[in-house]
Amino acid sequence: FFFQAEDGIRVSVASRGLGDVYKRQVSLDSLIYFNEANLAERASKGKLRLVLYDHNTLDITQKDLATHIISIYDHHIDLTNPAEKDIYKRITFCGSATSLLFSEPLPLDLICSEIARFAIAPIMIDTINLNPAFYKERWNDIDKVAFAFLNEKLLKDKFDTSLYYQELLEVKNDVASNLAQGIKVLLKKDYKNYLVQGKTGKEFLFGSSALDIEVETFVKHFGEKTVLEEYNQVLDENKIEMLLILGKARKAGRDLIIYSKSKDLTKKWADEFEKCCTKEMGLAGSQPLPHTETCSYYSFANMAYTRKKQEPLWREISSKLLDKEQYRSQNRFIDYI
Repeated sequence: FFFQAEDGIRVSVASRGLGDVYKRQVSLDSLIYFNEANLAERASKGKLRLVLYDHNTLDITQKDLATHIISIYDHHIDLTNPAEKDIYKRITFCGSATSLLFSEPLPLDLICSEIARFAIAPIMIDTINLNPAFYKERWNDIDKVAFAFLNEKLLKDKFDTSLYYQELLEVKNDVASNLAQGIKVLLKKDYKNYLVQGKTGKEFLFGSSALDIEVETFVKHFGEKTVLEEYNQVLDENKIEMLLILGKARKAGRDLIIYSKSKDLTKKWADEFEKCCTKEMGLAGSQPLPHTETCSYYSFANMAYTRKKQEPLWREISSKLLDKEQYRSQNRFIDYI
């Protein structure tokens, strides 16, 4: 199983005297990214089966592995091929993709306490601990059923999920711990590629990362020069034209960075973004940092506009620019004119 965390916590969680149930720690060294596993070799030997979780299509660089997918659990827009009959798919809206795994009928004794603690964490984080104010907007009954199932297992161990949620929040929002991971890990840990095709068949490839810290803090801590160098490395390594980075806003809501090596592409995409933003998003009149020739910064007040909710807008903008024939194809990717 290869999991892609939407809002994953990738720092070590240390116990603070809360008992044995909190002493399970996760080391960064124990995490394996998709591109670090030699999947092609396993596939050639007929020893590869993939379950896609929290995304329903493979990255453009992984299309050769498509025949090895056996099931999909995801809560994003369904981009799968309807002709795929042999793949079990559960693709529907809910707050956390993890809920899709644990809201189906399962014998309680099949789940150990460690798995229950591991699985209930993203559900609580993604649904803001099943906050009623965000019901049907950020979570639904699928999450409620999954939480109840896992919580029943944990209650037998006298595990305090409320206390656990507070500890998870502290770790997730700890700025020092996030920055200590380094800029490469921060940009890599939740990275996605997107391929958009225009009506004429022209293609545009861009990527996105998600941060658990404020954009202003991120840029100022590592320095503008280092940040731009790392952006360029992400573009080169993934052969993309543009990078979008979603982070926390200074007060409330979210920030967005739009970056491209081409100042024209940055400006045109940013202009289109401003036009397409809805009142519901709450686009702010001020931005976290001043715009530069290759970087545009935006803030919007509605925290519910996660990357999952913004992805359709990003695709729509990219498709519009393609259809305006502002791009020309070059091999699999495009160059901006």
